[in-house]
Amino acid sequence: MPRIATSVKPGDHVIRAVGTTSHEHANAPFTVRTDWTQFRFDQNHTGVNPYENVINAFSNPLATIFYVIAMLALGLHLYHGFWSMFQTLGLNNYRTDRILRIGAGVVAVVLTLGFIAVPLAVLFGIVS
Repeated sequence: MPRIATSVKPGDHVIRAVGTTSHEHANAPFTVRTDWTQFRFDQNHTGVNPYENVINAFSNPLATIFYVIAMLALGLHLYHGFWSMFQTLGLNNYRTDRILRIGAGVVAVVLTLGFIAVPLAVLFGIVS
């Protein structure tokens, strides 16, 4: 049984064997797959393959939609929390309210877009 280097990337490859005395050769195609059926991805069951975990999870459209909806809700929560923080500290008044709301909105939008960028990139095939 030939051994395949751990550095081989997933996909289609060709293995070549050469006879030691006859010098005849043979080629055979093989595919490296990453959808392991083994629990937790390896023989030690470590489950530490974050890239594959993300790709596998967000390749499912329902999981991605659920995640995006949850992140939009989190964005609203962050907006309210960021603005309320300044109100609790007594820094909110009629002069600063508009600026604080805009700042809270910017923080919430940036974080929300950051959190949903990767799942959407996986779903639409930008990351695979």
